[in-house]
Amino acid sequence: MVDLTKASAASIADLADSGVFQALESLTEQVRDLIANRPVALLDWPNYENSGDHLIWLGEKTLLRAHLQCNIVHEASLRNFDFYAFNQLPDDTVIVFQGGGNFGDLYSHHQRHRESIIAGYPERRIILLPQSIHYETAVGIERSRAILQGHPDLHVFARDHESLAIARDRLGLRQAQLGIDCAFFLTAVIHRLLATLPAPDRCLVALLRDDAERLPHGLGTTLAREDWSSVHGVEDSANVQAEAALHSLNLEEMFDTAFDRISWRRLYRAVEILAPGTLILTDRLHGHVLALMMGKPHILLNNRIGKNRNFLNAWTARSGLVRYIDQSQDSAELLMLENYELALQVKERDLQAKESDIQARDETIAALTAERDSARAEQARLRAELLDTESLRAATAAERDNARAEQARLHAELLDTESLRAAIAAERDNARAEQARLHAELLDAESLRAVTAAELDRTRKDKDSAQQLGARLHADLQLAMARALTLDAELVTSRATGIGHEELARLHHALAQAESNAAEGQIARGHVSAILASTSWRITAPLRFVGKIFR
Repeated sequence: MVDLTKASAASIADLADSGVFQALESLTEQVRDLIANRPVALLDWPNYENSGDHLIWLGEKTLLRAHLQCNIVHEASLRNFDFYAFNQLPDDTVIVFQGGGNFGDLYSHHQRHRESIIAGYPERRIILLPQSIHYETAVGIERSRAILQGHPDLHVFARDHESLAIARDRLGLRQAQLGIDCAFFLTAVIHRLLATLPAPDRCLVALLRDDAERLPHGLGTTLAREDWSSVHGVEDSANVQAEAALHSLNLEEMFDTAFDRISWRRLYRAVEILAPGTLILTDRLHGHVLALMMGKPHILLNNRIGKNRNFLNAWTARSGLVRYIDQSQDSAELLMLENYELALQVKERDLQAKESDIQARDETIAALTAERDSARAEQARLRAELLDTESLRAATAAERDNARAEQARLHAELLDTESLRAAIAAERDNARAEQARLHAELLDAESLRAVTAAELDRTRKDKDSAQQLGARLHADLQLAMARALTLDAELVTSRATGIGHEELARLHHALAQAESNAAEGQIARGHVSAILASTSWRITAPLRFVGKIFR
């Protein structure tokens, strides 16, 4: 289906009433049946300045890619056609020729190239998209007839009824069909592109031929004329804008080859030429087609071979946007048109002066409006600042209260800190007193340890003395006991021998003394044993006692 979502309602309605969209749908289905999902080689890209043929090329790419989803495996122009590369294409590739107005002997180089392909590939299906057909000589017709009739699978679309009659009756192509110009497949694209350009600012734009198809029209030199050659005089400066538009319209995937990009630049410039005009005057067929797609009222003049009239009669005569003038019959109307152009120019100057006044007034109003808006903005800003100030004041009061509460808390903490400091000082003094006490105790302990060490040393010495004394006492005791025994024996002997009483008394006295000494020795021995078992410094008393015994 044709995508109409981006086109304006008025021009779409006009094209629909003219039957253009119905014709596009019919052509789409006919081509779909002929291609039948096979690969496509699209030939005869327009490597020349005619922007109308570049519109046709992009319209054909839209048909083949957007509507039929064809696999285009090869593209070529007349100049860069490569037979070797062409022969490498898949066997089922369908050859599709660019439509347009160069079928016949007026543009013989294109016709000969086309016929050489048709003659050289009888086994391939070949489609010629809608063409206007015109021959200057009968010889040319006969030559083409002999070649075209020899192809068993050739399918030709004629762009108007006269061309269809030539194809069927004079070229013998009975299968030829009527088909509308493929440039109309760009209707939605043209409307989207037009929306990116400035509004019209000129009363009239004249797009008039300057080539072999130009028909003298009797117009004077007062008209400012354009032709498709104007597209290329400024092409370099327009390339950047054209590429930007291609990107912004998301058409880079649709028109992605080098051929497409060149054709797009020429389409872009063609739209730029016609866009400023409120009214279009043209003898270019695609000036007429483009004006219809742009929704612009226009006057269509015929060309030398009648192509414009024939196309109008076939497709667009019912459009309310076109007025057709035949130069050979309506020269008076052309003169009126030229005078009308002069009047329009004068009126345009007056309008420009009024527009200048209006613009100055609008600028004044805009300046006053800007001042008012600025004052309102300043008022709003001040109001906002006032609200901010109130908010800041409230926030400041809250912060002040918080600061006071924090100050009170810190003061309480300070008091607690002072109390803690006093407690710590008291504990420190107590600790110091305890430290002094412990130090004194340590000194006492050191003194006691020294005294104890000295006492221990004396005790050790006393023990040694006691041991020596004990040894002497033991020896003396043994001697005393031995003496007692001796005396006892002597006493017994004396009794036995009958010694005197004096001697006996003496012996008794000596024995008693010996026994007394032995008893005292036993006592002393006990004291020595006690001394030896004691580590106390209190051993001096027993020692003194023992000492007294042995003095």
